[in-house]
Amino acid sequence: MAALAEARVEQVAREDLVMFVNACFSCTGQREFYGDARGQSVSIEFLHQYILGNYRRLYARTLAAGINHFNQAQIILNLLASGSPADARDKAEEGALIAAALRALPPQRAFRVLASLRGRRINNRRARAIARDYVHGRANLAFDAVKYRSKLRAAVSHGHLKLEGELGPFLF
Repeated sequence: MAALAEARVEQVAREDLVMFVNACFSCTGQREFYGDARGQSVSIEFLHQYILGNYRRLYARTLAAGINHFNQAQIILNLLASGSPADARDKAEEGALIAAALRALPPQRAFRVLASLRGRRINNRRARAIARDYVHGRANLAFDAVKYRSKLRAAVSHGHLKLEGELGPFLF
């Protein structure tokens, strides 16, 4: 009887994850022919919160599944907002997945994610470290300061980052 119940739990978990990954491939958070952006936003936000609450490790690993940028950004923000896992291995894996996904995003979307940290008031140690590593890892930060000035300024001020040379006075 216990084996049957355990098998059913595993089947439900697999079905939940397949539904979530499929939604992450197709949902873009934009208005579609049959529905508005708000309706889609409520549905995908519920799925994100449900999977994050029940399957956190798999939720983080979804970042490596090749999902679209909209859902990658949502996963990054939700993971940073919910604090870090207690297990050190899970914490390290999750941090590496977040950093890799943020680096893989186009710069305008990555800076939008970092600016969203400010809007959602996410300012924990891990969020500041992710922002610091991303900003200091940029190949041409002077170019980014010109092109993405407001978003870079938001990320730098919210994360309490120090910039070298003339970048600080230029931004502020």
